[in-house]
Amino acid sequence: MKKKHEENSFGWSYLIKAEDIEKTPFRMSLSADQAARDSLVTFFDLISMESFTADISVSREHGGFLLHVKGTLCADIVQSCVVSGEPVPVRIEEPFEAFYSDPKQAVSFAKAKNEIYVSYGFIETPVLNEKEDPEPIVNGQIDVADLACQYLSLSIDPYPHAPDIKYEKGDDEPRATPSHIRQNPFQALKALKERPKDKQEKK
Repeated sequence: MKKKHEENSFGWSYLIKAEDIEKTPFRMSLSADQAARDSLVTFFDLISMESFTADISVSREHGGFLLHVKGTLCADIVQSCVVSGEPVPVRIEEPFEAFYSDPKQAVSFAKAKNEIYVSYGFIETPVLNEKEDPEPIVNGQIDVADLACQYLSLSIDPYPHAPDIKYEKGDDEPRATPSHIRQNPFQALKALKERPKDKQEKK
């Protein structure tokens, strides 16, 4: 195993060598240190992050060519209310998972079959699940801390409200955020999250 802070978008990395993962599932617990939490506070435009941990299991599937990473993240953060600016303490606990493979060693059968069908015009470009279209293993390693950060980005409420603060029109207008946050590909998935309940009731 190799632990190292990298210059990735989140600022927290924990690299695992794929060759170190055997048939028996490997389990580990990660805890972001102060430097990593400070980086994440800046990235997510938070007031503070008191803790961020992840319990992770990594196992091999499909004859050993596929790495399955799953776990649970837990984060204690403080956001700024979009209405009053008051601090909003939030505790996040979410499961996460991902699949990885070395594209030089194996190609997903489902992915290859769909690509052939698409090339002949039999079907439109399908949306494959992660197991059918796994993430690539880069330089023989996977970054499990970065994966946890990606899922954290999906779990953070983009419109936090302090208790007893009602949702008002315009609360969901974009706030000034660092440009690197807007470039995060996981921001697009946030649009699929349910909007604030008060807004739905007004419709």
